[in-house]
Amino acid sequence: MEKRARGRPSGGGSKLNRTETVTIRLDPKLRYLTELAARRQRRTVSSFIEWAIEHALPAVRLEEGPPEVTDLDLASVILWDPDEADRLAKLALYYPGLLTYEEEVLWKLIQECDERQRRPEREPEVRE
Repeated sequence: MEKRARGRPSGGGSKLNRTETVTIRLDPKLRYLTELAARRQRRTVSSFIEWAIEHALPAVRLEEGPPEVTDLDLASVILWDPDEADRLAKLALYYPGLLTYEEEVLWKLIQECDERQRRPEREPEVRE
């Protein structure tokens, strides 16, 4: 008999392994309407919220960055990277106004380290 981890349901995996969990607060009326909309589209509430966010991204306008990229949906092609460090670098280079304070501090530290590495080392002075 196969052993399974305590608290883990048996059965096949789902696509949830590739998703992130986000906890949100909703007004009771909005929660109810979200449930109704999800039922209407034959989706889970989670799937409906994901769908709604995807459809809202083109409405988020960006004022900085490449001129041909005017909304967050288009910017996702530039900004998304599976590696978190690369995502930070892309965000800092293309849309620095969207950095959080913590990201700004980290980006400044990265830039300062890079500058120190690029400086030519001075040879020690020999005194006679």
